[in-house]
Parts: sequence; structure tokens; C-alpha cells
Amino acid sequence: MPSSSPSPVSIPPAVGLKGRIVYGGREGHLWVINADGTGRRQITSAKSGVDFDPAWMGDKRSVVFRTSRGHYAPDVQGTGTEGIWVVDTATLKERQLYPPNDSTFGGLFPDPGPGDLVALSTLDAEEHELIVLVDGRSGRIVRRLDVGRSGECSEWSPDGRKIAYCHLQGSTFDVWEMNADGSHQTRLTDDPRHDYPGQWSADGGQLTYSSMGEIWVMNADGTNKRQVTSSAGVQAPEAWLPDGRIVFDSWLPEATIPTWFVINADGSGLTSLPQFERAGVMGPIDWLQPAGS
Repeated sequence: MPSSSPSPVSIPPAVGLKGRIVYGGREGHLWVINADGTGRRQITSAKSGVDFDPAWMGDKRSVVFRTSRGHYAPDVQGTGTEGIWVVDTATLKERQLYPPNDSTFGGLFPDPGPGDLVALSTLDAEEHELIVLVDGRSGRIVRRLDVGRSGECSEWSPDGRKIAYCHLQGSTFDVWEMNADGSHQTRLTDDPRHDYPGQWSADGGQLTYSSMGEIWVMNADGTNKRQVTSSAGVQAPEAWLPDGRIVFDSWLPEATIPTWFVINADGSGLTSLPQFERAGVMGPIDWLQPAGS
């Protein structure tokens, strides 16, 4: 695994990349770009706010994202709940998905799953955090998932049967997983440091997670934990490609934009993504693979 801060100058560029990436830029707008750096196109214009944390919907054309625009109840606790919107990347038509009015708390960490369901975190009337499943067309809450205090960072498994999430117990976040109906909530990490789930492997058998600014991988049941990166700065997993490679961003102190890399799940084969840095790609991102990959 890398033992010092990776330098994109000395690391060869990644090859064989396919797909389209949606991301937020430093100016607060959302963009789409091809994996090779071509076809960069702006899809939102957040003149009165900031759009970020985008994710592809099941139609592979629409993107759900979190934004400071729109209507939502004031977030007095500072949880981060705001408007959850959807944009059509072809027509650029936007709509607010959640919440329905300015007296309802907003959401955060939207993650699309099967059947146009979007998992997101929000607050109930007593301002307790929970994860809800929202209909991606109507914005109606289909199911409330009681995950105790501070359930965040939802990540659907590839088959749509499970959701990984981070849960605050005591003073630290750990990675948990549950069935999509909220049952069988299982703790996967138990560290004296914050752990946050990342992406699932394509077969659903493994899961990335962040721990103290480093990237780790474990089996979906929490066994066989192993460290992937060990570098200066803060790294976060952003995509797990079908060929097994993990895409991550790396923030060095004082940096205004992250550097981007691709690495094998065992920590070998580090390559760089200079095209992402030229485009000003900021995480979180969502990587849409072409059909059949």
C-alpha cells in the first residue's frame, strides 16, 4: 500500500476507464464528465445556493442531489438537512423531491436504490435522526427506518436487499448494515475512531469504508478487514469499478482541490486521474458504468 503522500506527477495515469461521472464543482454547480475527461457539461446552475452529493437514478439519466436551494424547515441542530432535488441531465429540468414544504425537515445523503426508491437521512418531529425511503417520483415517504441516534451515509447494496450506513453510538460513528426493510441491523465496525461506509463491490460481497482518513475494505459481514491506503492527508473511497479497482480522492492540508487516484483493493497498482483534477472534480461523485460492464 502507498506509504507516503502519492504524487500524481510520478504516478502513471489510469487506463481502461469507462462510464460517466457526476460531480459537484467548487463553484457549487453539478457537472457530468466522461471517465476519460471528455464531454464535460454543466447540468445545474446554483446561483442562489450550493448543489452537491449527486447520485445517478435508476433511469441512468436523472441525478438526485442535495442542495441549499428550495424549501425545508430550519436545521437548528446543524445536522445538515437541506433540499433534495432531481435534475434530468438531458433536458436540465429540475424538481424538488424532498421535503414537501418549508415546515418539514430536509434530507441529506440521498442514495437511489431499486424501484425508484431513494434512501436519505432526515429528522422526525422530535428532531431525532432517521433514515427514510422516499419514492423517487412523488417524494412520498414509503418507509421509515428507525436506526437509533444519527443514522447517515446510506449505501444500497448492488442487489437492493441491504443498506450500509453509519450510526453514532457513544461518541463515534461506526459502519452498520441492515435489510432494506430496516430489519437485522448489524454492526460491522467497532473502532474508537469514526468509520463511514463507502461503495459495495460489484458482486455485493465486500464494502469499502473510511476510517480516520484512510481507506479500508471488508467483507459484507464485517470480517476480513484490511487497509488499502496509508498516506498523508485524507482519502475517501468514491467508486468501486466492475474490474475491482477503487477510485478515491486525496486531500492534502491546505489543498483547494483533491487529487484523484485508482487502486486495486489489495493496495497495489496505484494510478492517477489527472483529467479529474483538470476538470476540478470534487467529491462526492457517482460513477455510472456503461451497460454490460
